[in-house]
Amino acid sequence: MKRFILILFLLLAAREIRAFGLAGHAAIACIAEHHLTPRARTNIMRYTDHRSIVYYASWMDEWRRSKGYEFTTHWHAGTVDAEFRSTPAVREASGAKGDCVVAVEQSIALLSEYDRLDDSTVLVHIKYLVHLLGDMHCPTHVYYYPDNMTLGKFPVKLHGVETNYHKIWDGQLLDSRHKFWGFQDYRHALDNYTDEEIARMTEGTPVEWFEESARRCREIYDWVQPGDELGQEFYNAHAPFAEYQLVLSGYRLAKVLNALFDR
Repeated sequence: MKRFILILFLLLAAREIRAFGLAGHAAIACIAEHHLTPRARTNIMRYTDHRSIVYYASWMDEWRRSKGYEFTTHWHAGTVDAEFRSTPAVREASGAKGDCVVAVEQSIALLSEYDRLDDSTVLVHIKYLVHLLGDMHCPTHVYYYPDNMTLGKFPVKLHGVETNYHKIWDGQLLDSRHKFWGFQDYRHALDNYTDEEIARMTEGTPVEWFEESARRCREIYDWVQPGDELGQEFYNAHAPFAEYQLVLSGYRLAKVLNALFDR
């Protein structure tokens, strides 16, 4: 019995630490998969060994420090300037070592001729897209150059416990509001927009999506100051913001995958 309780505690602790990384990214992939065309889904399944794309939703987080994939570590965020523009000049000026938008655009370019690539190359770029379309919309995955290069990594307290603002958005916010939800619960609760609404939400290109998201997400830094103590009131007020970013990511991921594989 004691062994069972210990295992249960460790599982719950792991979920608390990585709830958004696992449940959030899985929810994005689940929403996207629900909106794949039959042809796109069939073509993608050929390369995923008949696994759902949800299976690979957090693959980049799991492999980013493994031998051969270290170069992807800096791909999980992007940079904009004071006018919310994401350009090569901005990335060069900021000294960014990598960029999610660049990685997404490169994967799209390669997969535009996926039938000419070997299977392992197609699969790894599917994995990149499944994860990075989510990271592009995460509020603390934006460098605001030159004003804020911290990605929200300043200290705050959560229910009296020291943490940082980045983790609030990238690991704790959604879990605090819906402690026992899985990715299918998020899809059921959030994926309820009409076809016309989805069409408007997915207009544009990846770089335009990132710039739009960066503009919208800048306001999260008006909600706190370093050292603030946050609790359930903060979550209640701002979890819907994170939920919208999540469902938006899912729809845009579906659009990208359909454009590539529905042929």
